Parts: sequence; structure tokens; C-alpha cells
Amino acid sequence: LDSTNCKMASQTLQISETARELLSSGFRSDSPEELYTKWAKTYETDSFASLGFSSPFHTARVAAKYLVSKAQVLDMGCGTGALSQLLREAHDFDETGGEIDGSDLTQAMLNNVKPGLYRNLQKCDISETPWPYETNLYDLVLCNGVLVYINEDMTNVLKEFHRVLKVGGKAILMMREDDVAKWEPAMTVLKCANAWELTDQTEPYDNFEKITKFNERSEDGKVWFRVKVFTKLKEL
Repeated sequence: LDSTNCKMASQTLQISETARELLSSGFRSDSPEELYTKWAKTYETDSFASLGFSSPFHTARVAAKYLVSKAQVLDMGCGTGALSQLLREAHDFDETGGEIDGSDLTQAMLNNVKPGLYRNLQKCDISETPWPYETNLYDLVLCNGVLVYINEDMTNVLKEFHRVLKVGGKAILMMREDDVAKWEPAMTVLKCANAWELTDQTEPYDNFEKITKFNERSEDGKVWFRVKVFTKLKEL
């Protein structure tokens, strides 16, 4: 698959120019805050109606399996609130009596979150550690569609997922199949410390179901991902 095929795929879709730019790059960028600031107003229409963005539905479905009474949930990279909305509308989150906090790199995305989806919203760069959250606070920490943009200090990022979780809590992370190798050393650090373990993962899914080919790093031009569940075993 060459770049010409990628451009042809994006030109046939009714999407914004910013979405077209991300599509052509295989949803990779060295300046995600700038791009998502430009994309905020059309993000939901582009992502769900035009591209068939599927991972939030799978991440929410997996998270629902692990909801507990009065669940405390952190949504890192929450965007405009898709995960919280899905948990509340499709998975009866409100019946747990719990709360969801949200954080995103881009203030413009946070400005487009519907009222009532989060207890607290905070602008935060996931790659800058430590995060502004207490240790042992959350039952679940969710992250969908964000890890692909982190290219350094991955071990400390994963340690933050671990730190803010209660013992027994779950980090529910959407990871692209073409990005997992980058995270393997960091995952190994926590595994070898017996700090957490991979306890569940989905089969691979197509992240953009309405697109045929656009990802140059994949043989079939698709973006495949799994939702992985890591359980915190002890403190580091």
C-alpha cells in the first residue's frame, strides 16, 4: 500500500481537512495537541459517522465487565467524552453509584464534552509524569486511542496507570497492533516487578470500519487493535 492509495481512500470520504490529514498519516502525529485542537468541532462526526471509529465501543464493553459498586474511574485521553457516554448509556454505569473523571491533552476537546459525563475534567498531557491524581484512587483507568502518540518515557507512563489504581484495579488500554512492540519494554518492567499482570485482552478489531485501506504499516491497510486489561497486584 503506497501513499497514493492512502490519499485516494481519504478523498472519497466526507470528512474535515484535519481528519484527512490524520488519515493520511495513519493517525500518527508529532503534534497531536495542535491537530486535535483544529479537529475538535468535527471530531465526533468525522470519527463515528464517517470513519466508523470502533475502539471506544469495545473499550467501554470491556470496562463494563469490571465495574464495581461506587466505581471510581479515570478516563485518560477522554476527548469529547465517548467512553463515559457509552458506559452511561449502554452499560448502566450510573447504577453503580460511581464517578468518572476525565483528562485530555487538548482543551478544545474538553470544551466539547457534554455536561454531566464527568465529575471532573482536567487538561493533562499523559506523557508528562507524575499525573495530577492521587495514588490508589481508581478502580479502573481507561485509555483509548492515545498511546499511539507517545514515543518516549513509556515506562513512566505505564507506572502512572499503575500508581493511580487501587490494588486489584484494572488498567484498560486500547493498543494498536502496529504499536505494541514500542510498549513491550515498559510492560515487561511492570510484569517482572510483579506489580501488575495482563489478565484479559480482546481479539484484534478493525479500528476504522468504514475505511478500506489507509495504513501504510499494515499489510491489509487497516488499523488493528486489542483492548488489554492489566490488573494491579501490588505497589511498586
